[in-house]
Amino acid sequence: MNKTLVILILAIFASSFSFAEQRSLHTYVKQEIATQDSHVKKFKWNQKTFWFKRPETTKASWYYKFFKNTLSKIVPIPFLRPSPYSEENLLMQEIRRLRECEKLDLKCPRIVDQSQDWIVVSDVGKSSEQVMEGLPSRKRLSFTIKLLTDLQEYHMQGFIHGRASLKDILIDATGYMYFIDFEEDPKSHLSLSEAKARDIFFFLFSALPFLQQTDYLKLADYLQLTLEPSVMASLLSITKFQPLFTIFAPFRNHLGKDPKRFFITLDFLYELENLKNLERLT
Repeated sequence: MNKTLVILILAIFASSFSFAEQRSLHTYVKQEIATQDSHVKKFKWNQKTFWFKRPETTKASWYYKFFKNTLSKIVPIPFLRPSPYSEENLLMQEIRRLRECEKLDLKCPRIVDQSQDWIVVSDVGKSSEQVMEGLPSRKRLSFTIKLLTDLQEYHMQGFIHGRASLKDILIDATGYMYFIDFEEDPKSHLSLSEAKARDIFFFLFSALPFLQQTDYLKLADYLQLTLEPSVMASLLSITKFQPLFTIFAPFRNHLGKDPKRFFITLDFLYELENLKNLERLT
């Protein structure tokens, strides 16, 4: 038999098998996973692990839209402004941002199946928050700096997550970082520098509670050396409101988890601002 003909037959067979496999995955998800109440679910199929995701279907009220759109304009610290309400379907936004990440050849989960109501993406690793929790204290600073380095490499490619906290970053078996959960697009209402500062702020917000106080200066030194001046300026704009935050400081130990983390992040940014001022004087 002609060698070219054999290769052609094998290629047709392989593509037919691949199509059947994909169709079977779609059928399995449609019949077994999508019928459940879960909005996010991890599952196995053909000895591979995947994630099923669909957005909440609750329709936003007019006053929710008004409140969110108003806040997106009046919050005085730009990078903390919430994204304005968008009529874009949340699932379509997630798909669009995952495709954008893939087009830039960055490390994000790949879409392996989808419908008009849900998507299935590849499982790429373990939550960086879990990894951080499992590390001894002496290794957490170097892990934090590695993630910040990777985050800034994404920024250099023009890709912004919007809320780059540890729970939205996965680490694969080889140590590479992957973004998940693209629930907003900060570039829709922020400048590029403000959007980058937003990512850095939420990363620090999630990572600083795992570090020791003695790590702060080394981390501040790292940011001082690596952050673009415009991003640094956006990030430190929050320190101008120190007198306002001081009013609430006495209650910081009686507040919930997120307010406590907010004050920890503020303390760090004050230290970073002092370091920047000291460098200016010298």
